[in-house]
Amino acid sequence: MYYVIGIGGTGAKCVEAFVHLAAAGLVVPAEDIYAFFVDPDESNGSLGRAQVTLTSYTDCRKLALGTVDLFRNTITIGKPDVWSPFQGAGKKQLDQFFNYQNLTQQTPAAAHLMDVLFSPSEKATELSEGFRGHPSIGAAVMGKTVDPSQEEPWTTFEANLRRDATAHGQEPKIVLFGSIFGGTGAAGIPTIARLIAQRLQGMNIQNVSIGAVMMLPYFSFERVQTDDLHADAHDFLLNTHAALKYYYNQEYLKTFRAVYFLGERRLSPMGAPAKGGRDQQNEPHFLELYAGLAAIDFFQNGPTRPCVMVARGGQGSLQWTDLPGGQEVRRKLAQLTRFAVAFKYCYHKELTSIAAHGKGYQAPFFVRYFAKRGVSLNQDNLQQLNKVAEFCDKYLRWIGYVHESAGTTPQLQLIDYHAFCTRANGDGRNSLKLLDTFEPDRFRELILPTKREEVLKLSDLWTHMSDSRVEDNHADGVGRFVHALYQGCGIGLTEGAPVGGINVPA
Repeated sequence: MYYVIGIGGTGAKCVEAFVHLAAAGLVVPAEDIYAFFVDPDESNGSLGRAQVTLTSYTDCRKLALGTVDLFRNTITIGKPDVWSPFQGAGKKQLDQFFNYQNLTQQTPAAAHLMDVLFSPSEKATELSEGFRGHPSIGAAVMGKTVDPSQEEPWTTFEANLRRDATAHGQEPKIVLFGSIFGGTGAAGIPTIARLIAQRLQGMNIQNVSIGAVMMLPYFSFERVQTDDLHADAHDFLLNTHAALKYYYNQEYLKTFRAVYFLGERRLSPMGAPAKGGRDQQNEPHFLELYAGLAAIDFFQNGPTRPCVMVARGGQGSLQWTDLPGGQEVRRKLAQLTRFAVAFKYCYHKELTSIAAHGKGYQAPFFVRYFAKRGVSLNQDNLQQLNKVAEFCDKYLRWIGYVHESAGTTPQLQLIDYHAFCTRANGDGRNSLKLLDTFEPDRFRELILPTKREEVLKLSDLWTHMSDSRVEDNHADGVGRFVHALYQGCGIGLTEGAPVGGINVPA
């Protein structure tokens, strides 16, 4: 089993990207994944979007799809899916968390140490919306509260590790996602990794690999208009320098089998700033696509050296050849994109219309995969189709934001996302929306660059679906139709020669 833990808002966004890549079949086949989040700000908007995406994936995974790349991996979501160091706590302030008032009376030396380490505002700030860009607070809190033997989802996490470590086969691997320029991620990645490693050592388990995807500064935002303690984008570079120096001096990086550092020279402006909570819902970014691919690289290969670097060929553009995995990533994301567009704008609408008005004989694919197989469009099956449509919406919006995140530099040349995405009125947060209709002629040129041998028209896909067969006894019901459509969307896509990839410096 593989394990992914998203720490903080940025870590959650990286898990969101990883889930979309898993939907495309880019993770090792047949490997199960256990996923959960760590965040004291349980109402974080970025976290909420990642939670919904993860749940949407697991809903689609329930279909009887048979053997197909789409939603190939089983993902088990931790219960609860978000762990907070303040679970069950009352007021979420550092001084109350450590009983500062009692310390001043009973152990003044400890209270004086807190006075040296933390300012009055740090001790008194409400932390229900995160650690406000102050990793020193987060490290103190998490160091005291993370205990795999005491509460969920850590107890199941530890039990699974015990089982996997003693079973024969591929060794269990853990990836921690998070930023090191903020508060929660910078505090959580080294602290949680160290505590897990200590726990494994205490259980005499040695064949577990821990990897980290550490996000360097890649976005910015305007100053938050508040007098409260809060993260400040102007401090990101200074915070990163301090965090990396601290990790090095404390030898924290030795805990990891591999570390992936990802950053961007040009910081992308995010939407309206927020100190935390639901308003902190930062748009997806193309660097999170790299983060998901980094985790996949760790799971599939495991680098032979401890630090991994990757870079694109030029500053002005980002192409498929710049992504680790190169043409395989292109082929599988291209197939998922075609599927999401075709399902949303053509087949789901057609099936919804047939359910409401009949006349299924006008759609040969319906006759083949529904009528002749006795699969009715009852409430349960329509609900299953709606779940797939919901995931398609999430994926298309996500891939649209991945392109939008760079602005004009670098220009992403992966998908013609303008074919299904547009900007709503205004330039506010999360203003990218999906078009209500899709121009059929644009389907043939969805994947960039357009190659003559890869061209697939919606009309040709319709013809294929009318005559196609699924030779898979494990595909059944609605899942059999989804299987066929997904396979049809791969027509013409070529693997090509291996390009792109990971550069491991000596």
